[in-house]
Amino acid sequence: MRLTLHARGPQPADEVWERYAVPARWPEWAPYIVGVDCSDPRIRAGSTGHVRGPWAPGSRSR
Repeated sequence: MRLTLHARGPQPADEVWERYAVPARWPEWAPYIVGVDCSDPRIRAGSTGHVRGPWAPGSRSR
């Protein structure tokens, strides 16, 4: 299967990719992400981990 995505924005593509490829940077562009635990400093095939988000009363932790 092949997926092609086109997007436009004010940041250069290499900077946007770097923000995505490094999980420790995710809270910079997604304030609802509290933290990320990843098996690798950069995502790659086979990377695993957990994304931590805000806790809300009555919500279930995953």
